[in-house]
Amino acid sequence: MMNVALVGDHALNLHALAYLFHQSDNIRVTTISKTCQWIRQLTASPPTPFPDVIILDMHFQLRPTIQAIEAIKHAHPPARIIVLSLTRDAEATGRLLHAGAERCLPKNADPQELITALHSPTRTTPLPPPAGATALPSPAREITTANGHPTAGTRTNQPFQFAAWPPFTELEYRYFLLAASDASNEDIRSRLNLCESSYAQMTGKVHRRFDVRTRDGLVVALFQHRLLVRDDV
Repeated sequence: MMNVALVGDHALNLHALAYLFHQSDNIRVTTISKTCQWIRQLTASPPTPFPDVIILDMHFQLRPTIQAIEAIKHAHPPARIIVLSLTRDAEATGRLLHAGAERCLPKNADPQELITALHSPTRTTPLPPPAGATALPSPAREITTANGHPTAGTRTNQPFQFAAWPPFTELEYRYFLLAASDASNEDIRSRLNLCESSYAQMTGKVHRRFDVRTRDGLVVALFQHRLLVRDDV
């Protein structure tokens, strides 16, 4: 019997995972807890027996996730850690793996992929290329922009291929979350601590990547392709 701990910040996601695992005869969920609460418990009194696998259902907050992984590995080095997140950033994924995570899976992964990862005793996730390596090209060709929006007549009609999307940065993911909120554009720019020109450059780049012209169009694309889920906003 495999003991699994589910640790994250969204109870709905954790209980959905627990329901999934309860369908299996050889997986037992021993813990469902908020991240901060469980990490505090580790430092005070590690659970006995310690879970075989810990699934961290995380937002893309790199430093707290790495700290959680390090705390788990310090408390019980044999524990295997699977991180579920929305980031496709190769450098961030590499840092999570080097910190001790066995797998980094997208939140929209097929459930069977997660079940397979649970039963795989060794890491099979390839380490991403080092920082500075050439990213996958966007299927949408580069176009001239004006004021952060695509110039008329330059949009491509080719369908966007999910697998070929370039990895996004932590700053861009923070923008995704704020764009889906009720915050004004000026408030978003201020909270990202960007000047007007840098903000226009970033939003224009993101809009081109998803082949959209507006913030509303971007949010629709993010939800359609499961880069954001309702619990994120």
